[in-house]
Order: sequence, then C-alpha cells, then structure tokens
Amino acid sequence: MLKTVIAYCKIAVSLIKTFPLKRKYRKLIKQKKFSEADDFIALETNKWANKILNITGTTVSVKGLENIPKDESCVFISNHQ
Repeated sequence: MLKTVIAYCKIAVSLIKTFPLKRKYRKLIKQKKFSEADDFIALETNKWANKILNITGTTVSVKGLENIPKDESCVFISNHQ
C-alpha cells in the first residue's frame, strides 16, 4: 500500500508540473501556430505518459504495427489483459 501512496503522490506532482506547459500552448494558439501547438502538446503528453508508466512500473506491449495504415485515419482501442 505504501508503494501505491508514493506512486499517487508522484503522479500528482508530475501533473502539477504540467501547468506551466498550458501557458506555452495557449501562447502558440494565440499566435495562430496551430501545427506547432499540436506538435508541442503531443510531445509533452507523450513524455508525461511515459513518466507515469515508469512511476507505476507498467510495461507496454504493442503488436501489429504493420497493420496501421499510413495514408488514412484509424481508431485505437486498448485491450486490458
């Protein structure tokens, strides 16, 4: 249980650390740099998610990357096993 409490505290701190990033995102939107804003938020979200996975000791297994179409949109649905 102690590990769980510590993990939740670390997750809360990492979430609080993302607040300044919101300011940069809004600034990019005000400057009408939409593509740059999208890239920024995608990168920062990815970093945050990887940090959470590391904190919780979670491993991710991806199968079937060759099936993802390169030239059209698709929907991703996770399967929790």
